[in-house]
Amino acid sequence: MAKNQASVHIPGTRVLMVPPEGYPLMASLGRFEKDPDYFIEVDESGSSSFYKRKSHIDQVINIAKARGLKLYYEKEFNFGPYRAYLIYGPENNPDREQIVMILGNDDFVTTLSGVFMKGDHSARNATLKSILSAYVDTSIKPDLSLFANYRLELSGTPFKYCAHTAKSYYYTPGGVGDPQNDLGMTQVLVTEFPPMDRKGIHNFSLTELDKYRQAGFDISSETQKDTSVGGLFASQVIFHGDFRKKATTVYQLVTSNDRVGVLFCGVAFNG
Repeated sequence: MAKNQASVHIPGTRVLMVPPEGYPLMASLGRFEKDPDYFIEVDESGSSSFYKRKSHIDQVINIAKARGLKLYYEKEFNFGPYRAYLIYGPENNPDREQIVMILGNDDFVTTLSGVFMKGDHSARNATLKSILSAYVDTSIKPDLSLFANYRLELSGTPFKYCAHTAKSYYYTPGGVGDPQNDLGMTQVLVTEFPPMDRKGIHNFSLTELDKYRQAGFDISSETQKDTSVGGLFASQVIFHGDFRKKATTVYQLVTSNDRVGVLFCGVAFNG
């Protein structure tokens, strides 16, 4: 691990990396993006650790492998003073692939995720080189003021702010726990994405639903409908099921304007 003169700091994190040529920084989203199919995004958490994130990823991958997922490559190794875990495999979009590396220690974890079109070996190599250029500058205090371009009314509820990544904010009862890695927690999640049209909103909404299935949620019933929020088109999904033998209800709303897309999600467990 070494800091390079060409390294660029990703706002909201302590991470610097050298982006591939033609990948400008989208500061408010914590990513370098060539276009929607080619990007590298970075998030960092001080409320979790490398080992918690690795355990969570292992669970998700094992469930996916049981359903037929085949990773192309995976390796755990030392990366400077930190522990790292690198995986290369298919992405939720069947036309794309991804390289993901988690990096951290007992006190924090950062996740670097690169996405590119399937079969584009040049982009794959550039993505891997960029991810492996990551450098953690512990003197940096992440500035979170660039994010959370929304207001969430939580008065009268037990929910309080709990954790943050470059694009996501988690709220839990009492503001405690590790919702990023413990999917079995009641929580509210708000995540920002690049702007989407109606088709993109629909596809994104269904992709998020698939992620719950891949993570082990057994969905017994679901309802989907088009709606609007503040005059903007939105896709709403409500599903019931169970996770780890606990009954659960999930409410999900995806909307977008011409500047940013937003996912609002509430997960409630019974008992």
